[in-house]
Parts: sequence; C-alpha cells; structure tokens
Amino acid sequence: MWMQVTNMSKVFRWIGDLMEKKPIKILVAAFVLIVIFISGVSNMRLATGNETLVKGDNEAYLINKQMEASFGGDAIMVLFTDQEEGNLFSLENIRKMWNVEQKFQFEENIFSFTSPAGIVHQMAEKQGIEIKKQVLTLSAGLEEMASKMSGLAFGAFATMGEKLGDVSKGLGTFHEKSTMMIASIPGNQAELDNIVYDENHLMRDLFTNVVIDSKNSLMLIKLQGNLDDTYKDQIVKDLTAALDQEDFQTISYVVSGKPVLDSSLRIEMKSNMVMMVGLAVLFMLIILSLVFKVTWRMLSLGIVMVSVIATLGFMGLMSVPITMVSMAVFPILIGLGIDYSIQFHNRFEEEKSVKHTLAQIGTAVATAVFATVLGFISLYASPVPMIQDFGKMLTIGVLISFLGSIFLLMPILHIRNKRNKASEPSLRVSIQKMPEKETVLARTIRALTKGVLKFAVPILIVVISLSLLGFMADKNVGVETDIEVFMPQNMQALEDIHFIRDTVGSTDQIVLYMQSSNILTEENIAWIQAETKKMEDKYAGTVVGIKSLDTLVSVFSEGKTLSPKKYIDTVNALPKQQADMFINDDRTESVMLLNIKHLPTENLQRFIKQLNNDSKSSAMEVQISGKSVLDVEMVNGLTSGRVKMTLIGLALVFAALLVVYRNPFKALIPLLPVAIIIGMSSGLMYLLDIKFTPITATLGALVLGMGTEMTVMLLERYVEERKTGKDKLEAMMITVTMIGKAIVASGLTTAGGFSVLMLSRFIILRDFGFMTVINITLALFSTFVVLPPIVIGLDRLILSKKERGIKTSGRPNMRPIDAEAE
Repeated sequence: MWMQVTNMSKVFRWIGDLMEKKPIKILVAAFVLIVIFISGVSNMRLATGNETLVKGDNEAYLINKQMEASFGGDAIMVLFTDQEEGNLFSLENIRKMWNVEQKFQFEENIFSFTSPAGIVHQMAEKQGIEIKKQVLTLSAGLEEMASKMSGLAFGAFATMGEKLGDVSKGLGTFHEKSTMMIASIPGNQAELDNIVYDENHLMRDLFTNVVIDSKNSLMLIKLQGNLDDTYKDQIVKDLTAALDQEDFQTISYVVSGKPVLDSSLRIEMKSNMVMMVGLAVLFMLIILSLVFKVTWRMLSLGIVMVSVIATLGFMGLMSVPITMVSMAVFPILIGLGIDYSIQFHNRFEEEKSVKHTLAQIGTAVATAVFATVLGFISLYASPVPMIQDFGKMLTIGVLISFLGSIFLLMPILHIRNKRNKASEPSLRVSIQKMPEKETVLARTIRALTKGVLKFAVPILIVVISLSLLGFMADKNVGVETDIEVFMPQNMQALEDIHFIRDTVGSTDQIVLYMQSSNILTEENIAWIQAETKKMEDKYAGTVVGIKSLDTLVSVFSEGKTLSPKKYIDTVNALPKQQADMFINDDRTESVMLLNIKHLPTENLQRFIKQLNNDSKSSAMEVQISGKSVLDVEMVNGLTSGRVKMTLIGLALVFAALLVVYRNPFKALIPLLPVAIIIGMSSGLMYLLDIKFTPITATLGALVLGMGTEMTVMLLERYVEERKTGKDKLEAMMITVTMIGKAIVASGLTTAGGFSVLMLSRFIILRDFGFMTVINITLALFSTFVVLPPIVIGLDRLILSKKERGIKTSGRPNMRPIDAEAE
C-alpha cells in the first residue's frame, strides 16, 4: 500500500544526500537552467484581442474571422469638434484632414479610410470625370462645326472653321492628357461649399456617414481584419502623430475606438503588473517578518522571485501571452510559490539536515504540489482561451517554484548550515518531542484544535449546511463580461470612448454577415431593403443606426426607387473604397452593420437571439457576427465551463491521491474541506453581489489547488506522527503545533499575494483579489477547524492496525523517524 510513497521518499532522500555532497554544483546547475528560462522574458507579449475570448475552433470566432478577412476589422475613430460655428468644413481644416488621409494611402494594414475630406475628394474626382466627358463632347461638337464651316465658300467662314478645328484638337489633346491630372481638394471655399452643400444650402446625403451635427464630424479608419496587435498599436501611434503634426487650430479632435482602447489597455497592464509585483514583495516582507520566525526568513522570498521571473521567461519561450486574466498570475505565484519554500525551510530548521528534511516532507510537499497542479490543469477545460492561458501559467509557475524550493533553497541552507557549524553546533530536533517554548501562534492553534475536537459534531453540521446553501445560491450569481467594466475607470482612452459614444450615439456594432452565390438577385436585394427598414422600426430603442449596401445605394441614387437592373448598375458604379465596405468583388458576400447602444450582457444575449430568428427568413446564409457576438460566446463559455472546471479538478485530484495513497478514504479526506470552501465561496459571492468574471470563474479551481495543498500537508504530518505510535489526540496536537506555523505563514503570505490584487487599478482584479483572500481565509479555517475532526473520526479508515500502533505481534509499532526511509 505504501510502496509508491516509500519509493518517492527514497528518491527525495537520494536528492538530499546528493545535495549534501555536492551543493555548489547543484546550485550552479539550477542557476544555469534558470538563466535559460529567463532569456525568454523578451518574447512575452500582451494580448487583448478576440483570440483571448473564444477558442480558435469556435464557430462564432471562425465566422467573425472570415467576415473580417472580407470586410475589415476594428475601426479607429477620430471625432472632430468645432470650437465655433462654421469651422468644421473650412478649407483649411478639410485640407489638413486630407493631408492626414494621404499619409496612409499606401498603408497595407488599413482596409478603408473615410473622412469628410475623403468624400470631398471623391466628389471633386467625380466632377472631374464629368468635366472630362463634357470636354470630349464639346470637342466633337466643335469639330463637326469646323467641318461644316470649312466647306462654305466664304473666306471668313472658312477661316473660322479652321480656328474651331484647332480648338477642337486642343480640347481633344486636353482630354487625352487629363488622365495625368489628379483631382484634389478645391482651391477656394466657394468651390468647397458647392461640393458640400446643395442649391438649398443643405448638406448633401453623401456626408451623413461622417457628419454627426453642425459641430461634430468623424474620420473612420477601418483596419484590415484579423490584424496583429503590434500593427494596430503602430497605426494608432502613427495616426496620432499625423494629426498632431497638422496642428488644427479651430477644431479639436479625440482619437478613440477599440484599437485605441486596447492599445492603452496593454500599456496599463504593464504598469499595473509592475505595481502589483512590487506590492506583493512588500507584503511578503512584512508577513514573513511577523509570522515566520526562522533564520534567513527572507531567503524564501528571494527564491520565489527568481522562480516567478523564470516562469515569465518560460511562458515567453512557449509563446503563451499575458491577458487581462493571466496578468494576475505573478502576485498569485509569489503567494503560492513561497508556500513550498516555507514548508521546506521550516522543516529544515527542525532537522538541520537537507537529507532528513527532503526524506521527511519531500513526498508530502510533492503530493500537495501534484494535487495543486491538477486543480490548475482543470482550467484547461474552459472554452475561454484567456482562462486556459491562466491555467498554463499557474501550472508551470507552481512546478518551477516547487523545484526552486528544492534545488535553490536547500543547497543554500546546507551551505549556510555547514559554515555556521563550527561556531553554532547544530542539534537535530526530534519531532517526537514538543518544543520547549511554544510561540503564541502555536498555543493558539493548540487551543483552537482542542475546542474544535470537543464540539466537532455541531461545527461540522453548521459548516456543511452553509456550504450546501452556497451551492444552491451559485446558480443565482451573475456573470459580467463587459471589458470596459473590468479596466481602470479613470483611463483617458476609456473616457474618450465614452465621450464619442455620447456624441455619436454608439461605438458598439453587430454585423449581419450574408453569403450567397449572388448577393444581387432581386430576392436578396428585396430582403436587405425590407430588413433594413424593419430593424429601424422594430429595434428603435437598441439600434442607433444601420449601414448596409442598400443605405449606400440610397445615398448615391438620392433616395429614388430603382428597378433591379438600375440597382445593380448603381452598385457597380459605386466608388470602390465605399463599395468594398459592404459587398465583395465576387458579389458573394455582403454585410449589414448595426450600430447599437452599449448593452448589459443579458440584454445583448437576447438581442442577438432575436436577430438570429429574424435572419431565418432570408434565402441567403445570414450569420450574426462582430465583437459583441464574441462577448456573448465568452459569457456562455464562463457559464458552462465554470462548473465543469471545478468537477474535473475534483476528479483529477481525487484520482491522483488515490494512485499515490492506494486508499480511497485517505484520497477523499483532503478534498472534503475544499469542497466545503467552494460551496461557502459561492454563497458569499451571492450575498456580496459579486459577479463571475473571466477570472473569478477560476475560483473553484484555485481553491481546489490551494486548499488541497494545506490539507494534504496536515494529513501527511498526522499520519507520520501516528506511525511513530502516538495516539490520535497526541498526534493531532503535535501536528497542528509543528506544521501549523508553516501552514499559517504560507496561508498568510498567499493571502498577502492575493490581497495586492485588491489594490489593482483593474476592477476585474479587485473583485478577484477580495474573493481569493476570503477563500484562503476559509482554507485556513477549514484546515484547522474542519479537517482535524474528520481525520480523527476516520482514523481507522486511513491507517492500518499496524500503522496505528495496535498490537499485532506482541508489541506496538514504534518505528524511529526515518525507519521507512532507511
């Protein structure tokens, strides 16, 4: 039954023996490996795109990717605001806007560029084409007149005919060479006004897409679809620089949109991570100073910092990005990783020997780490990529921290101990006797355990009841996925997008993506026309504006009712830059863009469902796409994946402990207090009105990983004491006294790491930090209040008679400490 545990103990004893013989070589080898890992830090990247929300094989993601490939991706918006009436369409400002647009005419990562100046240029170009046609007509007319007049006998008429012929030839030459002339912005304000306004001095319909009112207009820069964040950041930077260079005097501007917000978000994430790591280190220093009373107590913090940096580098080598969720991993790893170093350091101070320390608790810590890793691996089951990446970073980070606590911490402690041996002789403390002087913490834990064991039954009834009520309340906890709610609310980029939303009416968009063998059939055109009008009426409270191929045709046809043939002719005559936004060259794909109000998640879900039902009446294949749809997909992933992750984690940890212990009761006992915590945590979220987010959705798996580590350590020490022949009560008292200090210290340092998150500028991390601190507190409570009575109550089921010291062959089992290892 104990063969696997015994073999593992032998492995750790062998490692300890090797460390005592060659500590310097092992330390150097460990540092070389750490340096290799750290070299990957430069490869780390921050990700905030669609690929962090839904998996690459998700249907909604694939549809959105296909749609963006044909019709472009996110748009950068520049809102121009007139300081005084009449400057918005001044010749000076239109020329400056055109200068900005011209600087990006060869930028391959821009799908389309729409601005008042661009439309003015298009109309000037159209007028130029008409002038060229008129020149050709005039030339032909003059040539005909010249021919007729030259045939007359009168000399004056003949001379006039020759002159007219020369003028006709000149106009013909002008027409031939006119292709060399490029239409530009009009030369004076009167020409510009003639383009912008009609004979009634009303703004022409063509400008409705870019002019909000008499004081506000838009420049829309739509980026190529599925563009990498690096290119988006560069375009945002270059656009801002181009606008600044023009030095607008009479109008102000705000640059915003999702690419701008995401770019600012990534910058904010970097500074936020640095701040959190710094605070986490400060908190650890304070907690270790107060709680962990051993020599060189700060060494554990140094080891875990090296491990965290190595984890960051390893993730860079593995191309795992940092997201809004996984940026929380660093203070978490500082809190979790220091736990293992504290456990080894604490036992080393008892044993004064690396070999004995690793032989005694190496297996217990390794088992706890194994259980923790399996709890984190359950995060891989989430359909949300940013949660999967979070799980990867936690898994790798925990393993590196565990190995660092062995191959960095233990050799250093051995070298220190060896150097101090001459002046301070080391005496090994036997775990079979209590320390002569107990600390206040030890006395408190002992008194608490005695009280708990005395009132075990009522305590268990109360906590189990609270946990069951929490599980029942879980389904009523809300879900929040609005990225804008998660980020720092004082971000300038967030304030800018809110300002534009208030001015324009919308910055959110849903796309109806239509596919057919021919979009321009009479039936399909009729459906697009009818659906556009229907949505404007049916969803007036939600839809701010609709842009489609039909609205574009309506502008160019001046609202006239067109026959199918005329409609197709008008589509074919549309300026390519504008037509490409709504229909592809093959006429097999089209989009209808619905600008909508910023909706709560539940309302957005309902609206998308209604749109799906409406689209079923079309002969085309109509799919609802866009960023808003991906947000809803993430909500569905969080809702369905959260419970699944927790159940998978529980099953994995139980299976692993069963393999290690070969005893179903011993494998189950560490999980019982953890399951109680998960239920109580859900109940507290409901009572505190804290919603599930992409990161709080991981709480079940995190509690499983962190809580199991504490319960396994306590259970292992209890079994170790019982195997030396002590009775149940004495074994438990020694266990909570000897290991309690390390568990409390590790629990408080872990809580310290998580508490830093509550100081984050990101609201998504504040709620997560608050709940994890509560959960760690519950884990400590469960370890010292729930676990001891369970362990003592099920003692006979986790230990054989021989292991409990019951006489089976004439005398009790009173093995020395290292009997098994020896």
